[in-house]
Amino acid sequence: MPFAIVKGLRINYQGQPARKKSKLLLFVHGASGSHRIWLNQLNFFSKEHTPVAIDPPGHGKSEGAGADEIGGYRDFLKAFVDELSLGRFSFAVT
Repeated sequence: MPFAIVKGLRINYQGQPARKKSKLLLFVHGASGSHRIWLNQLNFFSKEHTPVAIDPPGHGKSEGAGADEIGGYRDFLKAFVDELSLGRFSFAVT
């Protein structure tokens, strides 16, 4: 599984954002989950699009502590998108 360094933390994600196909789809799980809940969607959408599922800090195999408020996750997602130069994307969250 690939990792990215975001805000000094090793962040786990699944997908191949460098191989951009039609649309980039960013999948983020809810509390106490991991990117694994999106595996079926990653497989399905990878035929025509570029799906990426991440484990925010404090979840799955990512380093760091979870955020205390939703704004912390928003800021993290912005930093993740910027770090990987993802550009425009559609967002799915549980």
